[in-house]
Amino acid sequence: SPGVYPPLSALHILGIALLVGAIVPVDLAAIGVLRGAIRGAVDVLARFAVAGFIMASTTGAFLATVQLSRYVEKDIFLLKLGLIVVAGLNAAVFRTMQSGMVRQITAAISLSLWVSVIFAGRWIAFS
Repeated sequence: SPGVYPPLSALHILGIALLVGAIVPVDLAAIGVLRGAIRGAVDVLARFAVAGFIMASTTGAFLATVQLSRYVEKDIFLLKLGLIVVAGLNAAVFRTMQSGMVRQITAAISLSLWVSVIFAGRWIAFS
């Protein structure tokens, strides 16, 4: 329905903003770039990141159904989905590991993965 797609797309972008806006400071704190007050906010930010992921993935699934047969033929779409899976696995490692070095590495990987997901998502529209 033409009236549903624009607000759904806007909610998808909002979910991405919530996810990335929350995960970047968490990752930067884990890497050691941000210190001090951010430490107390990490758990809250992590919850916002999860909420953003749920919003972005739910709306993204609905958006994809509009032209799913066309999207699954695009390597960039499949790459985006793969990157999201890897980012999720990386987040699980981040949350379960206590080692400072492992958390720093997974945080740096997280930043790279989510930026890559965003670029892949935009690339879909132009491929």
